Amino acid sequence: MKKVFYFCLCIILLGSCKSQKTVVSFTDLEGEWSVTELSGVDLAKADAKPKMSFNTAEKRMAADAGCNNIAGMAELTTSNPSAIKFTGVLATRKFCLENMDKETALLKALDKIESFGAGPVSPSAVAYVFYGAEKEKLFVIERAKVSAPQ
Repeated sequence: MKKVFYFCLCIILLGSCKSQKTVVSFTDLEGEWSVTELSGVDLAKADAKPKMSFNTAEKRMAADAGCNNIAGMAELTTSNPSAIKFTGVLATRKFCLENMDKETALLKALDKIESFGAGPVSPSAVAYVFYGAEKEKLFVIERAKVSAPQ
């Protein structure tokens, strides 16, 4: 009987040690970011990473994948802080031979986004993952952590 009790206690304790889910909000995205993964492709070591920036006060998004400028508005819901859609996404129409594959993939991903969440934990960087339907990972943004003044 004691063995069953201790077994159940261990299960409960192990379950309580499970990592806490990080709550995110749109204001976490303020500022400039690098896209480090796009449509399953790791861009962390790429020479030219797409860039994104967010103005959370105006609910605006801007991006540059190496050729055209991209901009749009963020549509948020108050009931779910991680729900997000980008509307009115526009891009300039310059013709470029390089980086068009990244730009096309980024535009397609922006059209599919439904939510975002905390990304991979790193001691030196902050990351967020953007998801489509059924938690399909579309892309990851990252930037260096800002150290607090001492």
